[in-house]
Formats: sequence, structure tokens, C-alpha cells
Amino acid sequence: MPRVHTVKKARKDYPNYGIKKGETYYHWSFNYGPTVKSKIYPKQSQLTQSDFLQQVYALQERLEEISTDSSNLENARCERDDIVSELRSLAEECEERRDNMPESLQDAPSGQTLESRVDSCNEMADELESIDLDIELEESDDEEEQESNQEDFDNNATSALEELTGISYNGE
Repeated sequence: MPRVHTVKKARKDYPNYGIKKGETYYHWSFNYGPTVKSKIYPKQSQLTQSDFLQQVYALQERLEEISTDSSNLENARCERDDIVSELRSLAEECEERRDNMPESLQDAPSGQTLESRVDSCNEMADELESIDLDIELEESDDEEEQESNQEDFDNNATSALEELTGISYNGE
């Protein structure tokens, strides 16, 4: 992973990156590659050259962006389901790559890496699916009980959303 450098005041304009003289910006580069500049700190998905890791980190960033606001529970459920589907798809791609390798290479480090990625993607998807986002607000005629139900709903939804956004990819 490249090292990210911070420049507090640009000495000149970099119009290709939207950076003006005097502005703060960040820059990084990969071995033998061009320097990349940005006005905002790069995301983890921008700091790797692995297509697989870029996709996984982008999914993780989407997870982290899910709001912990209980009113967005339906949106969080849809986003979670999309992310789980994409993780399963990534796992299938890795499985296919490994299966297409000659048998002698399937037990080599590259084959084991692919197998590890399959397991890690499936574990992360299972963790996401295990979080119950089907929380419903109980209705009541009593105003005091309704307030208590609303508070319980908000607390349960917030803790489920926090648990959801706390899950990360634990592979290589």
C-alpha cells in the first residue's frame, strides 16, 4: 500500500485534479507509477492495485456509509442485501479462478490465496446476513407505552445499524 503524503499549501495550480495554489492536497504513488493527487484523503479502495481488494474495500466503504439513523432502516436493509449479493459474486469469481487453475497450482500459495478470499467473502456475507434488520415498531393506544415502544425501536435499530457498519473484511 502506498504512503499518502499531505501538502499543506500547493505551490502551484493542478487543474487536472482541481487543486489551486495554496490549497491542501494529498498525493501518493505506486511503484513505477504516476503520482496521484487529491483534495480529499484517499479511500482504502484507492490505495491498492488489486482489482479484488478494490472491490472488497469499496463494498466495505459502502457499509461504513450506511447511516445509523433508525429512519433509514429500509435503505440499510436494501444496501446490505446488495452488498451481500456482491460479496457472494466475488466469492464465486475467486472460486472459478481457482477451479480454472491447473491442479498442481491449486495447492500453491496463489490457489490458497484464492481459497482464503472465497472463505473471507462468504464469512463477511454470512455476518451481514445474520444481523436482524427486520425490526418493527409496536403500536399501542397508550401514549406513554407508544413513546416507550418508539424508544425501544430506535435503540434496537441503532444498535443493529452500528453492528452492520462495524463489519469489515478480514482476508488478504
